[in-house]
Amino acid sequence: MLAKKTLELNPHHPVNKELLAKVKESPDGELSEEFKEYADLLYNSALLNSGFIIENPAEFTHPL
Repeated sequence: MLAKKTLELNPHHPVNKELLAKVKESPDGELSEEFKEYADLLYNSALLNSGFIIENPAEFTHPL
């Protein structure tokens, strides 16, 4: 049986507010590579915290 993944974000959290501000100030609505990595880190951390397996653990643990 597969568990259904649901990601809930707190829109009032400073991290989420900053990510939204960066998207809004971008002319094409895209995040820079740095902020894409932050968003990916948030998502993968949520997966691990919930007991799911991330798709590419080597990429997740790769040092910057």
